[in-house]
Amino acid sequence: MSSFPIALQPPSNEHILSLVGDLEAYETNYPDELIGGTWASSLPSGWFGDASEVVIGHGDEVFKRAVAALHRWTQFDLEWTQPLSQNVPILEGRLFAFTSRQLGVWSVNVCRIVKVVDDREGDVRRFGFSYGTLDRHAVRGEERFLVTHDRSTDEVRFGIRKFSQPAHWLLWLATPVVRSIQHRFTRDALSRIAREVR
Repeated sequence: MSSFPIALQPPSNEHILSLVGDLEAYETNYPDELIGGTWASSLPSGWFGDASEVVIGHGDEVFKRAVAALHRWTQFDLEWTQPLSQNVPILEGRLFAFTSRQLGVWSVNVCRIVKVVDDREGDVRRFGFSYGTLDRHAVRGEERFLVTHDRSTDEVRFGIRKFSQPAHWLLWLATPVVRSIQHRFTRDALSRIAREVR
């Protein structure tokens, strides 16, 4: 397929849905052996890796609100990124699309959920998922969102973990800009979930 789609105007929902339809049959655009790699003890070598986590509160109610926020894709509900829909079920294999605006340019990115974890019974309760990038995404790699509730301390944490590479040679030339945007998303998404549960 052609390179990642960018525009000077916000893309219409019809355009995004058409792109999602085009990519439905496509697999993730990074090596199969790395699928689920954001859940491994260490991130893959040779990729840009990031991991950040914050305490967002305490107790069962905060955990429930954080899980509900992930189900609504609230971490993408930012001033400069927007989910196509906040009703996409968090199920393995489902596609999710979001728009992003940086430096006056809009882009559309489509991803596939590759793993879901929902463990409410352990000493540390966990809910989270990871998605992998598809063709025409600005980067290639995987990103994980995880909410945990440690019963021993009652702390609720939200974390983001990812590995990636630019998906186009032009973006390799602009690696510092790409990395800055990724770090901005992590900061904003962590803050957005924290605000939502409080």
